[in-house]
Amino acid sequence: LSGVLSLESEDEPEYNVYSLGLSMAATNISVAFPLGAKTGIRFNGRHNYTAPIFWLNGGDEEFTVEPLSKDFNASLSHKYSQTGRIKFFGYFASDDQGVNIDLPGYTDQFDGESNSSFVNLQISDIIFSNVVVKSSLSRSFYTNEWKLGVLDLKREDEGLKSRTDFECVPGAKVKMLAGFEIENRTATYKGIIPKEDYDLREEGMGEVLNA
Repeated sequence: LSGVLSLESEDEPEYNVYSLGLSMAATNISVAFPLGAKTGIRFNGRHNYTAPIFWLNGGDEEFTVEPLSKDFNASLSHKYSQTGRIKFFGYFASDDQGVNIDLPGYTDQFDGESNSSFVNLQISDIIFSNVVVKSSLSRSFYTNEWKLGVLDLKREDEGLKSRTDFECVPGAKVKMLAGFEIENRTATYKGIIPKEDYDLREEGMGEVLNA
């Protein structure tokens, strides 16, 4: 998510929309409705799960937690003038899995999970009658955790970005594009990692990582 450069989301809906999807591996729900003539809201949520598939086809004994994921996004759009529009978009997701490790001389359990979020505020308008300007401010955040024997590591990745784009069409065959962006990104790793290569045993030697 921190690598997202630009975002194009849908405008305000013209009428109410409701959708529900259900399958052996996923459930999805979508809702969209207008709030007056110039404002609209959209919601979408999804839950992906693999437990029924492994139960039907076999193999669930290999997992302590069958892989699953959830995500949710929402957007609010408002047209404040004939040419101007402001949008807010938010996205949140998570996943989780647990796997039994059964190798000759080594038995353990791997647990992994991640969480991510992304929020974006965008304003677009026309200036000087023929210049389209789009400005946005966004924040992304991602965490990932791995646990296996002595390994207990958490990664965090955060990004802040401001971006502005200009588009001008001075003639029928000419289009001019310009823009700039400012980004600040940080990544940290914290936890315990094996001190000896390939020795992940819980009783193995570990060292603290804080970078």
